[in-house]
Amino acid sequence: MLSWSLYKDQRAVHDLLREYNGRDGITVISPEDYLCDPVGCRTTINGEFFYRDEAHIRRNLAPETLRQFARILHFDELISLAEGAPPR
Repeated sequence: MLSWSLYKDQRAVHDLLREYNGRDGITVISPEDYLCDPVGCRTTINGEFFYRDEAHIRRNLAPETLRQFARILHFDELISLAEGAPPR
């Protein structure tokens, strides 16, 4: 788990983006909502470290890790929103 202190420089940007949620049909989704808790942010799924560096996700994750990552981030709901369908 990574400490929140590592993300302090990104906090202002995330807060700014969240201000646009709901405006003009904009939906703002932040991975930290799904990957972080008050203590810090998750860095592994299925025992596999998923970051390439301090802010980017690896592209070579195992297929099952990718599926689980997509579930954690609610990608199916995001796709439904993008397609105009009600979320599942």
